[in-house]
Amino acid sequence: PSFIGAALQIINGAVFIGEGIMQGTGSFLPLAVGNIVATVGMITSLKLLATPETFGLTGVWLSFTIFNSIRFAAVALFYQRNGPLAPRNILKAERGI
Repeated sequence: PSFIGAALQIINGAVFIGEGIMQGTGSFLPLAVGNIVATVGMITSLKLLATPETFGLTGVWLSFTIFNSIRFAAVALFYQRNGPLAPRNILKAERGI
């Protein structure tokens, strides 16, 4: 579990920065939706992985990995598709649309 926790620090840093910028730009709906999806993913993975018969404590850390990976994917998707710095939104701003 300690190796999983150490590896998660890289993902966590990027997620916290991305979500902080989303809060700063007022993008609360995409942030909330991403966290809801991540929470559902974590609860599901906890039920499947964190039982004593399967992975136990390691399953809890794996579930936390899934949670943060989904949050990272939501932040990355926001910045690539819908965010103020998404390529298509920059083009719209340059064209004055």
